[in-house]
Amino acid sequence: MENYDINETADDFTFDEDDYLAEMRQEYVKEHKNYYIDICAGIETGDIETAARLAHTIKSSAAMIYEPALSEISAILEKLLMQGDIPDANTLKSFGDEFNKVLNNIGEVEQIVINEEDKLGIDESINLLNKVKPLVAEQSLECMDMLETLRRIPGSEEFCEKIRSYEFDEAVEELEKLLNSLA
Repeated sequence: MENYDINETADDFTFDEDDYLAEMRQEYVKEHKNYYIDICAGIETGDIETAARLAHTIKSSAAMIYEPALSEISAILEKLLMQGDIPDANTLKSFGDEFNKVLNNIGEVEQIVINEEDKLGIDESINLLNKVKPLVAEQSLECMDMLETLRRIPGSEEFCEKIRSYEFDEAVEELEKLLNSLA
């Protein structure tokens, strides 16, 4: 434990606002990185209350880290959910795009490295892609549960990123490219 001189005044302490903000922003990524997934899951399962609470949290904390665009789109999402309305695909996409932009601007969420021995073989990869194909086409959030395994497919980085970003139309295209590259 550090010893402090009881005669020190507030003027004797230094506070670096930039460092504090940078630390808050890094903490934001750690604490909120899965909130978009959780909000979409709440909407899909009918847990609108949880989705609204998470949107509120993102709205408030985005304002604290000086991300007004994310705060504004979160407010729109929260209002819809609080009214019991399900947001349309464009609203969810706008929210997701802004959310991911903020996370990526702050820093990498977490780079996942797959060791060579953990990668799937060609037959296993093709079977897994064929299994996930209808889920991606249906824009099912069940794909999120499969991301860890999908990342084990050689060359699947872009495909997995499209799923993680809820860009399902682009994910379908990436899936086809991946299947063609494995064939």
